Amino acid sequence: MIYALVGLIGFVFLGFLSFPIADRQIERALEMSIAATKQGQPRGVAEMFFTSYAAAKGAEASLDPLTVRQLRPEVVIGHRGIKLEGDRAVIPSPLHMMMEPSPGQTVEIAANVNIWFVSERRTTFLGLPAKKWRIQSVEYAGDIPKPPYN
Repeated sequence: MIYALVGLIGFVFLGFLSFPIADRQIERALEMSIAATKQGQPRGVAEMFFTSYAAAKGAEASLDPLTVRQLRPEVVIGHRGIKLEGDRAVIPSPLHMMMEPSPGQTVEIAANVNIWFVSERRTTFLGLPAKKWRIQSVEYAGDIPKPPYN
């Protein structure tokens, strides 16, 4: 009985060690959201950013989030320092986005953002508890200068 209990505890402990750490899961969630933007799929980082950006800029932001999704903009996220806060995490970072709403017209946005993540509790196929991180929101935190071009 004792050996079975010790074996079970060891198995669970080793299982937790084999799960990706939170930072890698958060990075993966961000990469998947950037890929969703490029593919024009829902929950892309650009679409979530533009919701916050449009609320802050009002009439100056002439595009709506759905149009941004359909335009499939190029998005670059700068620094990726992750700050964990329990079941939430944030990446404060510069964001650079370029899109072409119509031929010959390019819209470029450079801004500071806070990318908020939330962990969802899941279970593995063995019934062990696990966390999965997803982007909850992308908050506009102010304009920054656009990068120079060569």
